[in-house]
Amino acid sequence: MQSIEFKVTVKDGIIKIPEAYQNDIIDAETVKVVVVKKEKKKRIVDTGFLAELASNPVKVENLLTSEEANER
Repeated sequence: MQSIEFKVTVKDGIIKIPEAYQNDIIDAETVKVVVVKKEKKKRIVDTGFLAELASNPVKVENLLTSEEANER
């Protein structure tokens, strides 16, 4: 069994086989298809206080490093 792997964008529920692989399967009686869905990264910060803070970070001076904090 020959295996082919590629990434494509699904459009209207249709997966188009790239032209580079179409000749490899043109004479196949059947094929096995495995679909692995890539999840979209979730944006946690979109609105509200956290979004405002992420867009406009506050600069704080004289912060301790982790080493300095552990010494105290």
